Amino acid sequence: MSASKKRIGLVGARGHVGRELLRLLEADDTCEVVFVSSRGGAGQRAADAIGATGRFADLILQDLQPGDVEARGVDGVVLGLSNGQSDPWIKALSPRTRVVDLSADHRFDDASTGFVYAVTEKHRDAVRQAQRVANPGCYATAAQLALWPFESDVVRAQVFGVSGYSGAGSTPSPKNDLQLLAGSILPYDLVGHTQEREIQRHTGIDLSFMPHVAPFFRGITVTVSLDLRRGIDVDEAHGMLAERFADEPLVQVMNGPNPPLVQQVREKNGVIIGGVHADPVQRRLVVVAVIDNLLKGAATQALQNLHLMLGVPELSGITP
Repeated sequence: MSASKKRIGLVGARGHVGRELLRLLEADDTCEVVFVSSRGGAGQRAADAIGATGRFADLILQDLQPGDVEARGVDGVVLGLSNGQSDPWIKALSPRTRVVDLSADHRFDDASTGFVYAVTEKHRDAVRQAQRVANPGCYATAAQLALWPFESDVVRAQVFGVSGYSGAGSTPSPKNDLQLLAGSILPYDLVGHTQEREIQRHTGIDLSFMPHVAPFFRGITVTVSLDLRRGIDVDEAHGMLAERFADEPLVQVMNGPNPPLVQQVREKNGVIIGGVHADPVQRRLVVVAVIDNLLKGAATQALQNLHLMLGVPELSGITP
């Protein structure tokens, strides 16, 4: 391994997002994965357990404990654990080890905890100075990027979200039951969803969020309806979007009335925002965003944030 490469560890990496992280890191010439920790599949090759290829195929999954990880002397760790499991690992890691937590455990923390919440495009400067990053949720990433150019004008918002069933993880549940989902979409957690509170906290916008799961594997559509303080027409809205994201290679603004589709972002690292409709008289605006929940909604953004903390090029290994 080149001495200049950053040493990276993945904890809880056996799921869908862990697989995507290893695939991205395979193309990343600034980082080297030195361990993959997972209770399930310990002792198996990464190729067999999570479909890793290339230089990481022969990594052996290990069932490491928090102290074991600190002893490895890595520069950065991505925690892909279930909600409620990250704190023992975080406490065991020294401040010099940069951490990205994929769970919701620290998305509501204030600055005193040392965690920075980071939708990369919105919080890039803070991430560069951070030691710990709370990676946003997938719905929350798409919704916040769609909202961002308009935040100061929004009175209230409604977000209708539809996700592929990979967002439910691999543990069997109604949200990844293909027999139940066949020919349908399944509404769930229609009041008080964690990512509803997450978006509210980090935008300051009063909003409601209605998530649904569909019978496709990956991808998210969010339709964001905004009640505004002033009338904004379609041309102005497109201009605001274009100005906000002009220098963001992972955010594509699509003009015209047709909405972006999940198939356009599936297995891609960015987000597409478009499908803008407006009623300036009623001061209402609708914007659609699509994102791959496993990539820009999780793994891609985690790697962007980790790169920024480690001081290496943000998009190394990440194709716009």
